[in-house]
Formats: sequence, C-alpha cells, structure tokens
Amino acid sequence: MSPDEISTMFAATNWNIAEKKKTTYEESAIKKISNALMKSYRHESLEGLPLVDAIQRLGIEYYFKGEIKAILDRQYHKLCVGAEHSAALYETALRFRLLRQEGYCVSADMFVKFKNENGKFRPELSEDIQGLMSLFEASELRVEAED
Repeated sequence: MSPDEISTMFAATNWNIAEKKKTTYEESAIKKISNALMKSYRHESLEGLPLVDAIQRLGIEYYFKGEIKAILDRQYHKLCVGAEHSAALYETALRFRLLRQEGYCVSADMFVKFKNENGKFRPELSEDIQGLMSLFEASELRVEAED
C-alpha cells in the first residue's frame, strides 16, 4: 500500500469516527431539548414559548414537530377558554406570533390591555425593549382589517 492510500484510508477512518461522535452528540442534544419541551408542557406555563421560539429561530423545529404542536395547542386552548392572561407584553406578543405563524386563529384584541383610552400603546411600554421587539415581530402577522 502506498503512503497516499494509507493516508486516505486513515483520514476516512478519522472522519467516520468524528461523524459518529457528532451524530451521538446531536442525538443527545435532541433528546435533551425534547425533554425540556415536554417538561414545559407538563408545567402548563409560558416557559415553553421562548423555547419554541429559540428552536424555530435555530431552524431545527422539524425534530420537535409533535412537542411544539402540543405546546401550541395547549396555549391556544388556554387562550380560547380565557384561562391565561399574561400581564407582560413580551409573553402576550410571543404567544400571538407563535400561534399565528402556525395557523391558529388568534385575535389581536389580546393587545387591548396594553393600550390607553386613546387607543395608543401606553407610554410606559417604551421601557420594555424585549416586549416591544416581540410586538414588532408579531405585527408582521397582522391581517388587513386589524390596527
């Protein structure tokens, strides 16, 4: 065997070992994230929404379709029965955006509580940067008849 053939075989062997380690690491990470999603689902809290958002932003939601659907279904149900009323702009806008972008029928009336008597957003919300950024992203999903 020539040195080039040995070098090529060795490089291929190392690559396969590295690839197996990468696959094992990915499988471990997927399992950990899936467990975190299901934990947030069982706690029936809003903590699953930022996790769903992060997963979607990373572009890996296809690994967690079932878990994400379960979390969003629960959030939608809570919203429909009036069981969930978040006082935070960030949480409200995040829920609105995630549900709307997945095709749930969600009313923009959930933002009325953040407006003053003139129909404008309350001035104190200008200090909530995270909430405003979330509201901005949510505003991209409005329909024509909404303000």
